[in-house]
Amino acid sequence: MTKNSSDHGDLIVLAIVVSLALHAAMMFFAAPQVMSHVGVSSKEPKRMHRPPMAVKRFEGDPFRERVKTEPKVDVPAPREAPMVEQTGASPAPASETVNMEVASVAPAVALPEILAGPSEAAMELPKPSLPTANAIQDTGFTMPSSTPAAPTVAALSVPVAPAATESFIPTPGLAAPEPEFTLPKMEETKSATPVAMAGIESSGAAPRVEFTFNNKVLEGVDEGFVEKEKAAVKQLLSVPDAAPAERGVRCGLSVYTDPADARWRYFKVTLSPRTGLDALPIVPKDAVILIDASGSIGKDRIRSCREVAKSILRSCLNSGDRFNLVAFRNSFEYAFQEWRECDAPSFEAADRWLSGLTAHGRTDVFSVIRSVLTLPRDPARPVIALVVTDGDANAGVSDTAEILSRFTKLNDGLISVYMYGVKKEANRELIELLTRGNRGESFIHSGLRLQAGKNLEELAMAFRDPVLTDLRVVFAADTAAETYPRLLKNLYKGHTVELYGRCPASVKKLVFTLQGLSGKKAFEALYQFNLVTADAAGPSLRTAWLDSRSVEKSLK
Repeated sequence: MTKNSSDHGDLIVLAIVVSLALHAAMMFFAAPQVMSHVGVSSKEPKRMHRPPMAVKRFEGDPFRERVKTEPKVDVPAPREAPMVEQTGASPAPASETVNMEVASVAPAVALPEILAGPSEAAMELPKPSLPTANAIQDTGFTMPSSTPAAPTVAALSVPVAPAATESFIPTPGLAAPEPEFTLPKMEETKSATPVAMAGIESSGAAPRVEFTFNNKVLEGVDEGFVEKEKAAVKQLLSVPDAAPAERGVRCGLSVYTDPADARWRYFKVTLSPRTGLDALPIVPKDAVILIDASGSIGKDRIRSCREVAKSILRSCLNSGDRFNLVAFRNSFEYAFQEWRECDAPSFEAADRWLSGLTAHGRTDVFSVIRSVLTLPRDPARPVIALVVTDGDANAGVSDTAEILSRFTKLNDGLISVYMYGVKKEANRELIELLTRGNRGESFIHSGLRLQAGKNLEELAMAFRDPVLTDLRVVFAADTAAETYPRLLKNLYKGHTVELYGRCPASVKKLVFTLQGLSGKKAFEALYQFNLVTADAAGPSLRTAWLDSRSVEKSLK
């Protein structure tokens, strides 16, 4: 019994030893083979490291699917394109600037793909290419515009906005190349025989005037020098080789006969610039802003107006234009002693000068208006004065009729005068009559004094893009026409010029010449209209003629 138990225990010990030996052998020989086939636990999936990808969210896609693209390219923000008119014109050469068309509502302008963003199929963005300086070279009056119709940006060679540090440069209307004008075939446009024109000498050339432009503000108004400036402008107009204006200027006629007085025919001549390939180029201009800084205007109004004036320098001037600023009270003070170019230093200096204006003192309106004649007039560039005032003449010449008569006679259309009344109590008679008699327009603000300059920029936009200046209309002597206004406004892109007249009912044909300047180049056209078959107008035409005649009489 004892012996059997001992033998059984020995067998158990032996079995354990053998088992341990076998287990050790298996671990030694089999473990490498087993471990080489063991993968990562399914509970810990391996993370794949992929490069980050740009996410493009497509408008209108409810799933906002992801698309692999190259890293986003930094693109300079484009300047807002000026308003242009659809012309279908081919791209302008790099050495020429662009003629931009001004419109009341800016149509959509197609942007290049680099600005508009890639299409859904596009996987790579091309590098943007900016135009060189030669591509936007300024050769004259642009204005394009101006300015200034929705061909693609590439087709019109619209300048891309420069770097942010140059955003102050006015580029709404770069000067356009002058088109080669050819006289179109027009019925009743040219007379087969010479026509005697009222106020035009039939023979003999006017004596030449030796005039040299000097870009310096005069110390005072020199009436003799002003006469030389006017003579220099007339000399540019009166040349035998003037270009035909018919292609660049559209002329219309409407007629009204008063049933109560059939002795007269009343008519309206409408002149408007053509667009597209027939468009006249925009002319560089000189513009001066005169701000009333007298005590009567008040600190709130002057603060509003001086801030708007800063904006006007950048929005209503074109590349190639020049400007100046004037503050007036009982005397006047120029910001600069010469016309300044539209560049960064000039605008920064103008901003500092405007910020320092304060309201105090009295107002000598006549002295200030007359002072614009101390600014030199280049015969090839129109001068436009924008006067911001309440119109209260409480110093110097205060009689409205005398101010109107004396200034209009001396100026005689040399400088176009636009006036902005800062309050509803402004001297409306002075403001409206002075501008209508001197190739300009006016506006009177009637809102809050804190927003006194609200509509000032809108008025300035009206003269941004001149295309034909110093207009003169002369009627044939046998027309016996009585027309107003005597001095027509300049012709600006997107705007029309209207002339009202009256002639005897017995006159069947209206014949007149139109003269104007495009820079140094004179344009002229002879128009003939049949009054019997012309478009019929209503009695408002007669009212407009009477109103224009009344204004003219007030200026004498």
